[in-house]
Amino acid sequence: MANDEDFVVGVVPIHLNEWREVQSMLSCVWRDETKALGFVRLVADGERRWWFVSDSYRMVRFAGEADSQTYEVLVAPRLVHMANTVADVDGSTELVLRDDPERGGPTVAIRGDQGEAESLAPKMQYPKIDAVFTDLARIESLITIDNDRLLSALSTVSIAPVDRDDDDLPTMALVGSGPGHIWLRTDWDEVGPSVITVFGAGGAPVPPQRFNLRYVTELVQLFDEEINIAIGDHVPQLKMESGRFSAGLMAIKQDSAILRDSVEAVIRTVFGPDSLQRDADGDYQIKVVGIPIWGQLVDGDPAQLTVFSTLLKDVDGSPELLAELNDLNTNLTFVRVNWSGRFVTARVELVAETLDPAELFTAFKRVNDAASNISPMLNAMFGGDTLDRDAERWSAYLETTITAEIVPNTIESLNGPTASEQWLFDSPVHVITAWNPYNIIRSPEENDRANTELAIALARRGARFACARGSANDGLHFEDSFITWNLTRDEAIELGREFRQEAVFELTPDEFRLVHCGTGAVTSAPRT
Repeated sequence: MANDEDFVVGVVPIHLNEWREVQSMLSCVWRDETKALGFVRLVADGERRWWFVSDSYRMVRFAGEADSQTYEVLVAPRLVHMANTVADVDGSTELVLRDDPERGGPTVAIRGDQGEAESLAPKMQYPKIDAVFTDLARIESLITIDNDRLLSALSTVSIAPVDRDDDDLPTMALVGSGPGHIWLRTDWDEVGPSVITVFGAGGAPVPPQRFNLRYVTELVQLFDEEINIAIGDHVPQLKMESGRFSAGLMAIKQDSAILRDSVEAVIRTVFGPDSLQRDADGDYQIKVVGIPIWGQLVDGDPAQLTVFSTLLKDVDGSPELLAELNDLNTNLTFVRVNWSGRFVTARVELVAETLDPAELFTAFKRVNDAASNISPMLNAMFGGDTLDRDAERWSAYLETTITAEIVPNTIESLNGPTASEQWLFDSPVHVITAWNPYNIIRSPEENDRANTELAIALARRGARFACARGSANDGLHFEDSFITWNLTRDEAIELGREFRQEAVFELTPDEFRLVHCGTGAVTSAPRT
């Protein structure tokens, strides 16, 4: 029978003193282990161990002991705390990596003579904060200041001169520097500002930036004795370093760069890898067909992913249009429409740090619904350009060739120049697919699963159906589908909507029709 050691894939000796240094960093970890930032990142580069923590505002790096191995692992904060309990009398511990299927997946453990603590290894990618420390390294004009004196100044400048009703809100401070000093300023609406200057050695004039005062204080508490501190000029961060610790704090305009990797992972999950291509403005085009829909990662407090679509362009902001938009916003949920610079847009703003696939897809759907339903109405009322080229697209769709296996083992064309003039059905037939919902390209496996669900839905309705395929005239693009011959048009449209399709096909002895699932509009061409 296998024992635990049979599943060990890595062992790293780490002394308790190093764990205690890491414990001091845990106040800067995002307190949610369902997110990558809820963990401590440990990296060994063949020479040394490096520990990283971040809550997206604060980033701390600690240089651990020498290590000739190379690896990267995420360690749960609760394990870091448990090092005190399991360590040997001399402080020795081991970080143990296992891959035991009976444990539910790869695990991370800390063990010593006094015990062992273990948790599942997260299946998440940590944001690439290495680039942030590269930026921090470029910040110069460091001022060396006594740590206790700086902490005293931070405590003093944070004292509110009157009782505040909003005690839960963070206190913000302007932080600036000059030759041989750093200054802190808090503004109080009732009585004016508090300003304190702390003298040190070095430094240069740098324009001030706003920071969360509590975050500044907690970072300074990491350091002993003297601390080197600087404010970024071109980089919106506060830099601190001393001994083996380096830290950065984002100014109150959150840099979205640190969140881009995690945001792109969610975009990829929902819309596929092609959606990660960015345009010249840095925006992601997450819907190409019809009215385009975009995702834009925006700096702010907090950083946001804005999902938006242009409903109209080249339209005047008349009082009537603005009144109509106000009425729409009164009744809309989750999405807002507005006019600016001769453009009408629909947009949803999502917090980038906590973005998840379900939330992103819901935002996309709301914007897509606004583009499909509100854009034509506003165009009819106020003019402008809708950016949708339905006529061209519908014409291209009508060049689709439908083939089906009506008779077992016989594939027949039901429309186009090779279609038989003989018609086998007594009523119109419909062709429905579940492939590529909302025109978002899915993997073959995802599309096959969706079509299986569609087949189950057809069977539950008592529909008679057979396998079909719609092929573009370029011979490159196709979508597997089903042809059904005992559903009404309304029933076919309902199924199309259920499986997030833009349209379904309808065939009669004489016509090949495209039926819009949203509006019910019909465009037709001769069947043969």
